[in-house]
Amino acid sequence: MHHARTSRIWVIAFLCWFGVLFYLSNGPVPINDGPDIPNLDKLLHFLYFAGGGVGLHLAFHFKSQRELTRPPFSQLIIVTVIIAICGAFDEWHQSWIPERTGNDPFDWLADILGGIASYWIHRPIAKFIPRFS
Repeated sequence: MHHARTSRIWVIAFLCWFGVLFYLSNGPVPINDGPDIPNLDKLLHFLYFAGGGVGLHLAFHFKSQRELTRPPFSQLIIVTVIIAICGAFDEWHQSWIPERTGNDPFDWLADILGGIASYWIHRPIAKFIPRFS
């Protein structure tokens, strides 16, 4: 039963991640100051959505009750599809918010690539997370 409890924590973490995403997208761009770095927004999309993907991968990892082995390819597909849906929703949502632009296919691509990268990022993280008993 301890695997299920650990998995639930990561599902809750993912839902919190999505809530923060909705909050951040519900107003003007939160960061406007600083140096003008080309495509910084794409990097931020990539990193944020990689974080969401890591949360989902960890939820799957701890639900599986297996030792840390290579996750199945289907897990990569499932997490990537969920992250892509979240990214599409985020872009659509931003299109309705004053002072925001939405429906940027390159932002969405960065989101998807972050979701794909999370497949490899979560493994070293999972090694250091204790399973609750």
